[in-house]
Amino acid sequence: MVCALGAVLVVHACLVSLWMAPNSPVRDVVGNSFLSSYVDPYFKQGSDTLGIGSNRIDEALQIRAWVKNTVKAEPGETDWIDVTAIEAEHLVGDFGAARSHLAARRLAASLNLAMLQFDDDQLSIIAEFDQDVSRADMRRQLLAAGSSPRIVQNFLGADEMARRYASLWLDSTINDGEIVAIAYRVGRREAPRADEDGAATLQSRAFAWFDMGERTPFRGTPEARSVFKDYVEGRNG
Repeated sequence: MVCALGAVLVVHACLVSLWMAPNSPVRDVVGNSFLSSYVDPYFKQGSDTLGIGSNRIDEALQIRAWVKNTVKAEPGETDWIDVTAIEAEHLVGDFGAARSHLAARRLAASLNLAMLQFDDDQLSIIAEFDQDVSRADMRRQLLAAGSSPRIVQNFLGADEMARRYASLWLDSTINDGEIVAIAYRVGRREAPRADEDGAATLQSRAFAWFDMGERTPFRGTPEARSVFKDYVEGRNG
């Protein structure tokens, strides 16, 4: 997971470099419109967001589960858990946080990067995915909807990271039943542009959410669950 999350920084650096570079075959493959949609918000914020350490983009990852126990015949749905908010609260004042302590934020960035490459019809397909849809079926449906193999592969990689992270987090916090399904969604909001209402702030903006549908929980090994439980208790403690 650490290697995969670290790759997000490499992708971000490559995208910024491509955005600044002159036209080239590589830039044409990525697409000017996608590069602009990803990079522009970092440069079009209002003057109140230019300070050191200020946020220009805010990203969020929320997770939930369907839990079956002996009391109710049907699985019950939990509330959304904002794992990025929990992480941010824990890291207040920690200027040298380890990369593993920023896992939720990095995963949210990776998911948003993947989702921004789809059009509205393709996003609607993703939102309808459930446990009966295999990864091979996901690939086939998105390719049939006009997405490129590269974009689909990027999404499937980020999606699998999210499935494992959400599963292990929920398994570490839910003790009163069996988790039979999970779901996650990723949000993104941008700082105000210079020509917008001066009273608007990043925190006043609503998140634009990408729904990811339902997934089969990832069980993991006993060792992995134990290590992740320690990690989650550190965030919640």
